[in-house]
Amino acid sequence: MKLYDTVLANEGRDGIQFEPQVKGYQKNPDITPGGDKLPPVILTHVINMVYGKKPISDYPKVVEEWLQKGGSDVVKEATERYNNNDGVILSRH
Repeated sequence: MKLYDTVLANEGRDGIQFEPQVKGYQKNPDITPGGDKLPPVILTHVINMVYGKKPISDYPKVVEEWLQKGGSDVVKEATERYNNNDGVILSRH
């Protein structure tokens, strides 16, 4: 219960979203999250980790793959839009 009272009360239930969506996602659907789901490139690796087919210690490689497939552009655009308050939708509490 402490988590709900301390973390969720301050950070909300979901992350920062953008409307319209960050354009960087349009370049590669493999890096685009769907709703509350992980992007396919990450989900595939995580499922393999859960079933023991890949070590969890490889997760940094998964993030690097996401960044290389266009995630770096997404981070850059999202940061700029956040800093300029351009279509930013903050988390719901």
